[in-house]
Amino acid sequence: MCKMYAKPVFKGQNYSDGTSYKGEALHGLRHGKGKQTFVDGSVYIGTFSRGLADGHGVLLYPDGTEYVGEFTRGKFNGIGKATLANGDSIAGHFVDAKVQGHGIYTESTTGEKHEGVFENGKLQPLATQSNLLDEIDGFVSEVQELIEEWRSELL
Repeated sequence: MCKMYAKPVFKGQNYSDGTSYKGEALHGLRHGKGKQTFVDGSVYIGTFSRGLADGHGVLLYPDGTEYVGEFTRGKFNGIGKATLANGDSIAGHFVDAKVQGHGIYTESTTGEKHEGVFENGKLQPLATQSNLLDEIDGFVSEVQELIEEWRSELL
């Protein structure tokens, strides 16, 4: 017996909480690639699973803060890069929307890079540098290219 699987459909929807969504949906839930705009003006463009941001995406805040990377169950989880409103950036591993583990903090005004291990939001410096930033920048570039491909479909 052959099972038939539902294919995501493209839809636009405004929700009672003021958020809006444009993108693929499955069984009434955001699923596949899409764009969600929140009441505060924040915008997520990326992949969804079962109604939540899940996979690769970018989250843009009204103040200019931006996160590009992996999401799980609606939160930053995995490899990513957050660029703060002042231009400083944090690249590394995120757990539940907080940087945790190996990462690099870059100061925008000086370009100075501080590499280490983030524990409870604080950076513990490493004695030696690694190529982590190059690896993360490569990953972030790939995610940004995907988002740009999708952006025209979702605007």
